[in-house]
Amino acid sequence: MSGTAIEVRGLLKQFDDFTAVNRISFSIEPGEFVTLLGPSGCGKTTMLRMLAGFIRPDDGEIYFNGRLMNDIDTSERNTAMVFQSYALFPHKSVYENIRFGLRMKKVPKEEQAKRIKEAMEMVDLMGLERRKPYELSGGQQQRVALARAIVTRPDVLLFDEPLSNLDAKLRDKVREDIRRLQRMLGITSIYVTHDQAEALSISDRIIVMNKGHMEQMDTAYGIYEKPDSAFVADFVGSANLIPGMMLHCENGIAKVETDIGTLEGSEFKEDMELDKRSKLGYEVRLCIRPEDIRACDDSGENVFRGRVTDQIYLGNTRDLILDVRGRSIRCTVRKTQEFETGGEYPFSVDRAFVHVLRKAGR
Repeated sequence: MSGTAIEVRGLLKQFDDFTAVNRISFSIEPGEFVTLLGPSGCGKTTMLRMLAGFIRPDDGEIYFNGRLMNDIDTSERNTAMVFQSYALFPHKSVYENIRFGLRMKKVPKEEQAKRIKEAMEMVDLMGLERRKPYELSGGQQQRVALARAIVTRPDVLLFDEPLSNLDAKLRDKVREDIRRLQRMLGITSIYVTHDQAEALSISDRIIVMNKGHMEQMDTAYGIYEKPDSAFVADFVGSANLIPGMMLHCENGIAKVETDIGTLEGSEFKEDMELDKRSKLGYEVRLCIRPEDIRACDDSGENVFRGRVTDQIYLGNTRDLILDVRGRSIRCTVRKTQEFETGGEYPFSVDRAFVHVLRKAGR
């Protein structure tokens, strides 16, 4: 099945005086798996429903394979939605639930049987054809919803937080099933979640949303390792965000004065729209991931001393809470490393892992 290219241009949606989606633009490649990620109320579900045709945008344009979709009814967009609540018919069998979309499209009965068998095999539901939803586990119900979506052979597959009702271990398994099927079928897919780990593990690219705006669109690696803003750095994973003042910037290396000492950082964001001179004295934030801080011997780049105020056991690692000149810094270490609570130790972070961000954020 060939994928569908999607382009969104300046999409706007308001509800009374609340702007849910504020002039967002992006494009999705055919067969790509893109996740809309953000906190509750950021506009991700509103965006998904506009793509599905459930609600109309107030302004802007949506294109599928170059065709303007704004005035095209949901039934004519050839999309399929997998809902958080499964949305199964409780009185119908597994077979009849999966068959529903095919009946609506008036697919011949022989073709229906063939497609339903294929879909059930793909999601490991064979032998459960006659069961009712209440006789199934949560994971099985979600696989029925997934089979019902793919059996219609949609151009675009939409997911609205489909795993939020499952326990953690089952969520991982169904997530793997979704990704495997999407790759197998090559369907362009858009997935909504507020779960950062879910987004990082399943996506080709991620759109991070905040208060109706798009903060960043990038690969999972780019979102985590090279955040564009303090919001992205703080929302995706754990981050130490340290305010500072720019002292020097040359060849992409920034020297920043902070309350834990003078630190050097790379990946300086030129999109701050400042010339070289005006960057000096500019207020910034440094993003340092806890796992990028390491214990040292008072030598190396960006050395600082911290007193261990708490230790958090996480199984394969431990997190240290450090007091560095009055600022709390989180550091991840191997579980075999020994530190005494109350003890003071030197730590360092390579400047390649110190990301300089604009201070202002939405």
